[in-house]
Amino acid sequence: MATEGQAVVLRGGWPERAGSYRLPEYAAGNASRAVMAFCGRHQRFEPSGESEPVEDRSLPVFRFACSTASAE
Repeated sequence: MATEGQAVVLRGGWPERAGSYRLPEYAAGNASRAVMAFCGRHQRFEPSGESEPVEDRSLPVFRFACSTASAE
């Protein structure tokens, strides 16, 4: 496992989000979902089973699943 985590492609979610994202190292071993904080909410992405070529490698694609409120 790379120390910087696993790179994935995110699809859906808020418009300003970049297309690719690097999962934190602790999440890369269990990439059953990706969660990102945005505007006080958790944006949840799940693996689609697809892959997409980015530069010289094929990255797994995660699609937007839902947004939940962050606990305070």
